[in-house]
Amino acid sequence: MSGKLSLCMIVRNEERHIGRCLQSVKEAVDEIIVVDTGSTDRTPDICRSFGAAVIEYGWNDDFAAARNAGIEQATGDWILWLDSDEEVAEEDRAALREALVPSDNILYAVCTIHYYEDEPKPELAYRLAQQRLFRNGCGLRFQGTIHETLNVLELFPPEEAEARTGMLPVKVYHYGYMRSVAAELGKGERNRRLLELQRERDDANPWTYYHLASEYYREGLYENAFQHVNMAIVRFITKQLAPPSLLYKLKYAILLATGSGEGGWPSIEKAIELYPDYVDLHYFKGLILYGKAMYAEALDTFGRCLEMGEGNIRHLTMAGAGSFLALYYAALCLEKLGTPGEAESRLRQALGLYPQFESAKEALDRLERGTTGFASTSHEEGDRMSRRILAASPVHQKSAILKLFLESLAGLDRDGLEMDYLFFDDNEEEASRRLLEEFAERQDGVTIVKEQQVHAYIKDESTHYWNDTLVDKVASMKDRIIEHALERGYDALFLIDSDLLVHPDTLLRLDGTGKSIVSNIFWTRWQPNTSELPQVWMMDEYSFVRQSRRKALTDEEANRKAAQFLELMRTPGVYEVGGLGACTLIRKEALEKGVRFHRLPNVSFWGEDRHFCIRAVALGIELYVDTRKPAYHIYRDSDIEGAIRFKRSIEKGDTPGIGISLCMIVKNEERSLERCLQSVQGIADEIVVVDTGSTDRTKEIALQFQAKVYDFAWIDDFSAARNYAFGQATEPYILWLDADDVLEQPDQEKFIALKRELDPKVDSVMMDYHLMFDSTGKPTVSLKRNRLVKRSCGFRWIGVVHEYLEVAGHVIHSDIAVTHRKDKTYTDRNLRIYRRKAEQGETFSPRDQYYYANELKDHSYVEEAVVQYDIFLKTKQGWVEDQIAACLKLADCYGRMYERDHQLQALFRSMEYDRPRAECCCRLGALFMAENRLQQAIYWYETAASLGEPPRSGALIDHAAWTWLPLLQLCVLYDKLGQTDKAYACNERALRFRPDHPSMLYNKKYFQEKLAKQEEGRP
Repeated sequence: MSGKLSLCMIVRNEERHIGRCLQSVKEAVDEIIVVDTGSTDRTPDICRSFGAAVIEYGWNDDFAAARNAGIEQATGDWILWLDSDEEVAEEDRAALREALVPSDNILYAVCTIHYYEDEPKPELAYRLAQQRLFRNGCGLRFQGTIHETLNVLELFPPEEAEARTGMLPVKVYHYGYMRSVAAELGKGERNRRLLELQRERDDANPWTYYHLASEYYREGLYENAFQHVNMAIVRFITKQLAPPSLLYKLKYAILLATGSGEGGWPSIEKAIELYPDYVDLHYFKGLILYGKAMYAEALDTFGRCLEMGEGNIRHLTMAGAGSFLALYYAALCLEKLGTPGEAESRLRQALGLYPQFESAKEALDRLERGTTGFASTSHEEGDRMSRRILAASPVHQKSAILKLFLESLAGLDRDGLEMDYLFFDDNEEEASRRLLEEFAERQDGVTIVKEQQVHAYIKDESTHYWNDTLVDKVASMKDRIIEHALERGYDALFLIDSDLLVHPDTLLRLDGTGKSIVSNIFWTRWQPNTSELPQVWMMDEYSFVRQSRRKALTDEEANRKAAQFLELMRTPGVYEVGGLGACTLIRKEALEKGVRFHRLPNVSFWGEDRHFCIRAVALGIELYVDTRKPAYHIYRDSDIEGAIRFKRSIEKGDTPGIGISLCMIVKNEERSLERCLQSVQGIADEIVVVDTGSTDRTKEIALQFQAKVYDFAWIDDFSAARNYAFGQATEPYILWLDADDVLEQPDQEKFIALKRELDPKVDSVMMDYHLMFDSTGKPTVSLKRNRLVKRSCGFRWIGVVHEYLEVAGHVIHSDIAVTHRKDKTYTDRNLRIYRRKAEQGETFSPRDQYYYANELKDHSYVEEAVVQYDIFLKTKQGWVEDQIAACLKLADCYGRMYERDHQLQALFRSMEYDRPRAECCCRLGALFMAENRLQQAIYWYETAASLGEPPRSGALIDHAAWTWLPLLQLCVLYDKLGQTDKAYACNERALRFRPDHPSMLYNKKYFQEKLAKQEEGRP
């Protein structure tokens, strides 16, 4: 064996990683050349400790130039290149010397293993054969400012290059894209900046677009990633080159990541035709088929993945695609096809390969439970439907008040609950005693315990007069009620004072919270001419503020926090509190733990409820209040008139604020429905769920929120289902949502305020609908929808697919937003409906014609979509915003068909209907920018930036196009023209919209330094 091996590296501030890298190869190489591009840490010293020659190199944003500087200093016959966040496998280090054996090879590839989790897990990594050793002196150099590659194809024909490339049995571990390492080094921001600069210098380079797409993908900016990977594919094709396999891998990974996998069907078949030996593409095909419920076909595909395995590292191969992941999805297919035994076998195989595979563990657990798990669920549902509740009260009451109380108690809804009553009769008035007896005659399950009157209970228009004896007596009666409930095995105790009136849904609502102890709120003027206060508090005897032992609040701070607490109690919802009483549901588990009312001997607080609450918290039980529908407290005789009004308002359905029915249509929404319904707690007074054929836990989840669930036979007509749901609503206003919609916390608060304050003359409220988001969670695409409508207006849904609510009258705009959090894969259901109607010869309305074209475009039938968009536009009958959007989408189709002139015509056509839209101007700017026609690009981006606010018509809005995007592009364009002042000004304007945008922050620093040099007269 003869020859010399040189290791060449470029580094900067790599003190945490460089030692591991050099340690892994120090015995295998003959010299180490390290090009340092500006380290400020111990990196150069560590390199020298391994005998490296360290060359200082001024960084110029060019990785290839830095690498070539190292190559020029190498004296070896062969050159190995590594990055500092890599290491050579210990068992493979000797094999590096095999490259020195005389041969005709000019290159050698090794197996690079790329980790990407928080820890280096071999089961979760990508493998790829990469050229890492090359013969020195044959003209090979690096090219490309970032993601640099060797200029092999410039020197050798492809056939010769392939013939003279060998494969060494060497593994190189790459840690640089593990989340912790990438974040530490700030690789993403750096890479994207350099790639954007490289794109400006060489717009035709397809690799630049691919690597940009990869960076966007890693950051979760999927729309940008998809656009760039498609541009990369197009640029390879225009160069008459086959796009490399990893481009197709990235394309379908993006589609699946966004829940749009079906948009890749059947186009993925074409990619597989190009690369039939690429297991990842077959795996993605299986996922797409599984999402389309084509389980038998998906099973065959995953079987093909298992046959192929993961040994072909000519392609970037994901661990699991040909092993445990394919086994897992094969198991899911088998489960869907009704063969759980075979599914279990596949899952055990998957866990044998990857024991930490949590999804497989959960699936296996579900299968092992089998029918037992299902039976258990059914049994639990049966238990819920037959829950036994004891409503109980110590009664010492005037007959006029007691009569109203008993009527309210009898009017409680108890759907699915068994309800009994227990009264401790401590009345002085005979009329009150008779009222209890008459109640027992009318109601089943009533028990009356007669108490002996010893001490009078006095109350007047001023207040109620309590003494220790009376408090202790009430505590004793309540404790005896608890014992009664425990002895007879009730599931919960509803303990309510006899001077309260409650809304009929109170018991179901309290039970539906799932809390061990929860009170319904009511408000009382404890003294005449004072403010109303609630019967709940936060701390001590009756304080609305939590005090810290370490730092006492000032009076001003305490008053402010108390006001905040009282405002919160006016806001419908369920909240944790420190104390409660008088109208409380107590579940069996709390009763069994030992909650009681009698006095704690070492506590001086007044009132049995304080002692009850202290015990509960000491036992680890949290206390909650439900503020959604306050009860009415008849504290004085003068309150009786208000009680009658309260009763009448319930009978009429006009409770304070507007009443809202939430109407939904669902099918198999178990993954998202709970999140949606949880977000409307305190907003929706009634929930109507119309189920169109669920086979999962959707209906069970809806029932947990006391929803009224209706079955509706699906007839390929969304409007029919929604109109049916609206027909079941009973509240004055109707809110509609989809299961994958949610109201975020700020919007919940705004909605609650709207509910309190909305003028009943309003017929509809338009709200924002946020559809897409950037990496910070800010909405990038949204539109407006009529979300809340008056039921009496009888508004109807129109359209079998992509239905809309036909609204007229008094419509107002709100800043409340509904957020779309889609977590289901997109299906071709809508397209199938449209195709079926087209086959049946049905004439589409202009709106349906437009949405039919959209479905075709979204499923990659772009040629058909072009035809349908043209038919729609020729009708000249569509909504103007749909006509404008159709032109933009038509342009997108022509772009995907590489018909540039038609693309341009479609964009200009959009301006026939209304003033230019920023979305169109930005597309025109991008088109001219891609052709290096800078002045034309500037014109359209300037136009976009000058348009002001987007129209409030309800159209889909791309927020970036109306705010920062044209300004950022203008910054790039003016910089290209050398107009630094203008470029800097545009960047500053863009920063006002996105102050945290990394590219803009980099630009700011770049321009400030450039302008400073200009002022100093430096070049």
